[in-house]
Amino acid sequence: MASGSARSVAELIDDVETTMDEASSERLGSELFGVIAVLDAQPTLRRALSEPAVPVENKQQLGDAVFGGQIGRPALDVLSAAVGKRWSRPGHLSDALEEVAIIATAASAEESGKLDDVEDELFRFGRILDANPDLREALSDPGVSVEGKRSLLDDVLGRKVGKVTKNLLTQVVAGRHGSPTRGIAHFQSVLAARHQRLLATAWVATDLNTEQRARMTKALSDIYHREVHLDVVVDPTVIGGVRVMVGDDLIDSSVETRLAEAQRQLIG
Repeated sequence: MASGSARSVAELIDDVETTMDEASSERLGSELFGVIAVLDAQPTLRRALSEPAVPVENKQQLGDAVFGGQIGRPALDVLSAAVGKRWSRPGHLSDALEEVAIIATAASAEESGKLDDVEDELFRFGRILDANPDLREALSDPGVSVEGKRSLLDDVLGRKVGKVTKNLLTQVVAGRHGSPTRGIAHFQSVLAARHQRLLATAWVATDLNTEQRARMTKALSDIYHREVHLDVVVDPTVIGGVRVMVGDDLIDSSVETRLAEAQRQLIG
């Protein structure tokens, strides 16, 4: 996203978080996701609401006229604030509203100290998709209606995840990011960036216990001078040691990597 739009996103989120409370956050997120669906389906309306040459008051009046009877005052206020900012591209307006909607939806989990659970559940469902190509394709198929995808998602999830995670995944399968795998990754990155955390994934031969996870998380936090959220993948191909990906950085101390490096040196 261009710097002008990125600045507008940050300002919009800051404005919203100063007024948002836990009781209204879930509804706010849901209504903003609804607004985004309309804007994505009607590019003419999206362009009209993001056109810099149109006076802000006119855009705000148009937003009220289109959505006033469908969403509550908090969501209308967010939309009004959003159309008053400058966007490098019309699509950036929808992208900004999506970031606000993600943060609002997750706000109740943050207030109750369960944001880590939400991020863990998003990660685990991403792994389920990686392991089940038929499910991944069904949730990505443009020929399947959003309602059909959400019905399938509901059948798969059941009560295996919390309400906040389920609400977020319900929006992921709307298809804004193409595949649900990319959508989950985007939602994770929005939450991590907002809370100034890095996402790390560790591949290990056997699962880590609570103490081991805590030590690894602290070690990574010390290295990067940032809070880190650690996801762990049990991978039988890892022969001892661990592989850790933090952003674009790979830290690899696994036995098979050291053996491969030794072999390269012998051959060389």
